[in-house]
Amino acid sequence: LNLTILKNMNQFNLQLIPHREWTTMKSPQRHAYMQGIVSRFFNSINKDLIADTKELGFTVSACRFAQLAKQVGRPHLAAMFCKADSVFFERRDSPLQLIRTKTIANGANSCDFLFRFRHIP
Repeated sequence: LNLTILKNMNQFNLQLIPHREWTTMKSPQRHAYMQGIVSRFFNSINKDLIADTKELGFTVSACRFAQLAKQVGRPHLAAMFCKADSVFFERRDSPLQLIRTKTIANGANSCDFLFRFRHIP
């Protein structure tokens, strides 16, 4: 399994970068890269980037999916979006593990997204 992270992201296509390349990037480059990734999430306001060689992540301080679901009287739908994230990263072939302890959809004031590389050579 070639460990990878997101390299370029557009609305429907994810391209990946080798883990080895990620670890050779300097910290400011990794942070700029993560900023570029999270800035593409139209549905949330993000802060507190983490971009070290073993983990990456961010905090969502506002989620438009949760706001919309609440406004239309269907808050349970937002929790389903959150569950889809977890299911996606639970796949055995996913190079990243998602560790999330709280979500706005479940009543928290923010969502924590922490990703760890599954297998580091």
